[in-house]
Amino acid sequence: MAKERTLTGTSIGGGYALARAFLYVPFLSHLPSRNVTADEIPLEFALLDKGLKQASEELEAIFKRASGPKKDIIEAQKLMLLDEDMIQEIKDAINSGDNAAKAVRDVYESYIALFEKNPDDLFRARALDLHDLESRLLRGLEGLPAPSLDSFHEDVILVAHDLTPSEMATLDRVHVKGLIGEIGGETSHTAILARSYSLPTILGVTDALKIIKPSQKIAIDAQKGLVQLDVDEEIEKEYQAKEEVYIKEKARQDHYLPLPGLSEDGKKIDILLNLADVEKTSLEKAEYVDGVGLLRSEFLYMKNDHLPNEEEQFVAYRKVLLSFPKKMVVIRTLDIGGDKKLSYLPLPHEDNPQLGERALRLCLANPQIFKPQLRALLRASIYGNLGIMFPMVESFEDIKKAWDVVAECKHELDKEGLSYDRSVKLGVMIEVPSLALIAEKVAPIVDFASIGTNDLTQYTLGVDRGNPSLKLYYQKYHPAVLRLIAHAEEAFRKEGKPISVCGELGGDSLGAPFLVGLGFTRLSMSFSKVASIKAVLAENKQSDLAEMSQYVLNLGSEKEVRDYISAHLKGAA
Repeated sequence: MAKERTLTGTSIGGGYALARAFLYVPFLSHLPSRNVTADEIPLEFALLDKGLKQASEELEAIFKRASGPKKDIIEAQKLMLLDEDMIQEIKDAINSGDNAAKAVRDVYESYIALFEKNPDDLFRARALDLHDLESRLLRGLEGLPAPSLDSFHEDVILVAHDLTPSEMATLDRVHVKGLIGEIGGETSHTAILARSYSLPTILGVTDALKIIKPSQKIAIDAQKGLVQLDVDEEIEKEYQAKEEVYIKEKARQDHYLPLPGLSEDGKKIDILLNLADVEKTSLEKAEYVDGVGLLRSEFLYMKNDHLPNEEEQFVAYRKVLLSFPKKMVVIRTLDIGGDKKLSYLPLPHEDNPQLGERALRLCLANPQIFKPQLRALLRASIYGNLGIMFPMVESFEDIKKAWDVVAECKHELDKEGLSYDRSVKLGVMIEVPSLALIAEKVAPIVDFASIGTNDLTQYTLGVDRGNPSLKLYYQKYHPAVLRLIAHAEEAFRKEGKPISVCGELGGDSLGAPFLVGLGFTRLSMSFSKVASIKAVLAENKQSDLAEMSQYVLNLGSEKEVRDYISAHLKGAA
């Protein structure tokens, strides 16, 4: 038997795959960057127009063939490509003496650098969009056709440094059996689309393109994040058997998808959705869940080349409320700031942006941004059951200031004769340890709360959750984090106020049962997690989970927590 070798990475999508490796290296522009004379400037403008036209036509062709999440991503890219400010910056550079290739590179790379520094995964994903558009535009300047991943003659496992959204959108869904990427995380575009394709995927596999050989037979275990090299007949049979088990398990979990969230002993658990847009493919999942636990309003700002006005926001918020009739929809106010920037919104540089003027802090400092959003939310509230949630709240003062701005907006709407739900619910995200620690004081003055476990973990442990080199230190089951969560839940339960979890832990097969054991009855997650979480809850009694969770709170390390929950839980993946 051949010597076994394995590579490791982050599991995305789940499942198994076995095929020959196809190593993909994207297009690299060979156009030189140089200075041009005044006489050459019109030629460079013509070349830029040619590149923009070809890139735009390519994206339109992909858009017409696309559906679901990939259609949304390509639509956003179309808007970014034709962003007037970016095009003007390129033209200004040409007028200053750069050729078109240099101008495109310099402008795009400046924006890419800005987004790549961003600690927020959603904003870092924009950097990948810009890489994609830069390559497409440079290729358009050369008049070269697009490289294609849409047609293979045999089954392959695709190995790449990373794939752009448009490359993912055109992927051969028949013959590409799995995907390996050298970079990328759980919330990257690649991950989002891989999950929507149910494609076994492992990202963050260091030096995969150097280690894996072209046409080498390899296997993916996307349950454990393993890439198996040197596959022989014995390993092939082993993976085929694992795949059969996985398919049966997924079918078993999918049985629970249309059913209500219930523990084995009948405790009702509201299963809610985390949404990042209001596209049809997202909203049509309403029948499988009890509402929306988190709608990230940033999508309205990210897809635009301007600050969305009140009317644009009102239409979007009304759309999601009408899609979830009588069900709770929680919309989070804008969460940007620090180095989480928008191209059209200049913000000052900060040395430590993760602890800087972001989210609610930024909104309070910029009422011209904050008030149109609150007015739009209030006006939309008559179309459903709306909860308005404020991020990055750290103190009573934050709550009072936010509530005062809402009161101002209500007063304005009253004077203008515009309707809104006078009992609209106002809540806070608990993602800063200071707020979790005073939860018993917060609960009486807010209508609801939701715990953002991703940031709560980051701020509690002092770890940048976006830094892959610190992955070992970002421990979502760290006992300190779990105790803060338990403290907040107990405070809100005693006050009789609803509290949910909208962070990653809520859709985790070990974390969700722990949370239900603590007493949580509302969990919010991505749709891909709904069936598996309903299944694991249905196979465990809430009374047993309560006993398990109380024991876990007294453990001293993340490993102990993981091991104990895994050993005492029925049906966990």
